[in-house]
Amino acid sequence: MVRITTIVFCMAIFSIGLATTGSAEEIRYARYPALSPDGATIAFSYLGDIWTVPATGGKAVRLTVHPAEDIRPQFSPDGSRILFSSRRYDNYDVFIMPISGGEPTQLTVNSATDYGTSWFAGGDSVLFTSRRDGWRDIFKVAADGGMPIKLTGYPHEQEYNGRMTSDGRYLLYNIGSGMSRWWRRDLRGARNADVFLLDRNAETFTSRRLTEFAGHDVWPVLNETKNELYFISCRGDWAQVWKKPLDGGDAVVMTAFADDGAQWLNSNPQGTLLVFEQNFAIWTLDPETDILTRVAETIFIPLTVGGGINTLDDFDRVLKCGADKVSVNSGAIKNPALIGEA
Repeated sequence: MVRITTIVFCMAIFSIGLATTGSAEEIRYARYPALSPDGATIAFSYLGDIWTVPATGGKAVRLTVHPAEDIRPQFSPDGSRILFSSRRYDNYDVFIMPISGGEPTQLTVNSATDYGTSWFAGGDSVLFTSRRDGWRDIFKVAADGGMPIKLTGYPHEQEYNGRMTSDGRYLLYNIGSGMSRWWRRDLRGARNADVFLLDRNAETFTSRRLTEFAGHDVWPVLNETKNELYFISCRGDWAQVWKKPLDGGDAVVMTAFADDGAQWLNSNPQGTLLVFEQNFAIWTLDPETDILTRVAETIFIPLTVGGGINTLDDFDRVLKCGADKVSVNSGAIKNPALIGEA
């Protein structure tokens, strides 16, 4: 039986440009969650930037600040770096940056869209999905940059959501239309998404099919410790998290959501702790204990608030609402002593 717990973070709500009172409210649309190797930190995308927050609650830390959209973070195997995709140069490219912050390093440069999906176990390379050669394929590129290497190439197929095993031998990935049509709960047909496993040591390019459901089986995660495959599939009214033994056997459902489907399944680099979106919230699922936790009901987002700050009472009000900093513009021009009094 899955046990459900809830961890509450706090989010301060402000109107930028006009200081207003606020209260802790539920954040909506924190996207693309990922977990650190120890499961202690969650990375996510919110309002186009990458943030991290302790999995046990606390203040979110903003890692990127850019007008372009930054999405799909992934922790490196040692937890020291973050991989993400960004539209800083019109289309999405792959970037990495230190978990402590700093200037991101761009790894891919192409007019096609590149989505980073995972790291190699040693942290020396990353995987990304791209249509730069016509069909959607999975590529490898060194973490310090260089020429990408294509790892898949089935004719007239789309390969994506690539993840590498710890020994670098096997590539776990999806084939089918689930990259762009994952939301199709009713889809049943030949263009569905299934999970495959490619043996990179084999002399020929052959993959073993791991799922055979007529609908989508997407966002696969491999837990090598338990020798289990996790994925999201809609085999009823709503998409749920499923598991399946890697050496064969029936798929078993792990969740029972009745108000919205699970989506964007991810994990820590080892695949031993799962994280995903559902009904505009972020959840974690421990396959060892079956504990399901809603971990992002509310998140405290630190903000600098400015505009409409004319008195000491205005300073006091917005700081009590949770702002980290207060900026003053016309109020200081009208009353130059205001800064010193504050």
